[in-house]
Amino acid sequence: RHLFGFIIEVTKPHPYKKYQSHTRQEILIKSIVKLFLLSFDFYELLPKLLYCNLTYFLYLCSL
Repeated sequence: RHLFGFIIEVTKPHPYKKYQSHTRQEILIKSIVKLFLLSFDFYELLPKLLYCNLTYFLYLCSL
């Protein structure tokens, strides 16, 4: 789906403003999680999220 490409683009870290974008990314990740929870496709998206993006999301959380 195009949704994950959009999420990766939006939450991509910017090295030249790492500390500023960290807060922005946290807010985005929280709103994205809310979006998934409210989505009718949540149970369809969840396996894709876990298998394709879990490592990337863990990387983002460790920034």
